[in-house]
Amino acid sequence: GADERPLADYLRGVYSNLMNTSTATKCAGDRSDISSDSSDDEFEKRRRWDRNPLEGNQVTIAKVWLNKARKRGIFTKAVMPSIERRKEDHCSACSRTLGSCKVLHAGLARNGKYDSYAIDGLIKEFEQKYSSHESDPTLWKAFFREKAQFMTICNICLDQIEQQ
Repeated sequence: GADERPLADYLRGVYSNLMNTSTATKCAGDRSDISSDSSDDEFEKRRRWDRNPLEGNQVTIAKVWLNKARKRGIFTKAVMPSIERRKEDHCSACSRTLGSCKVLHAGLARNGKYDSYAIDGLIKEFEQKYSSHESDPTLWKAFFREKAQFMTICNICLDQIEQQ
């Protein structure tokens, strides 16, 4: 793994860290009308998590998942400044300005509609065109500039999309 531990231990540690980020810690800006998803049942499931070493296909699947997650994180971080630069002063869906909504988000669209998973589609297209092993940031940024559709969306429209 990244810290010189055996891969299975490293993956278990990454998974544990991801699971622990969802504990009921309140953050600034958390809405009071939305409860956390943590419960005694979930805690019990995590406590009984299988701690046996991964073997065979399990290791392969874990490696693939981890590599995809790393690539998504690196690629997203590489293009985030480009996305933020394309932020407009009004919502692309309803034309609200900051005066009539709380926040305007800069994001990506697919087929003219806001899509919070558009980055995944772009990465898939990039891998189909070049290779699933290709990870050159300069090549990715050039591809992204050519293919990405940008959209500014207000918090009200974003809430409506997430409820669908």
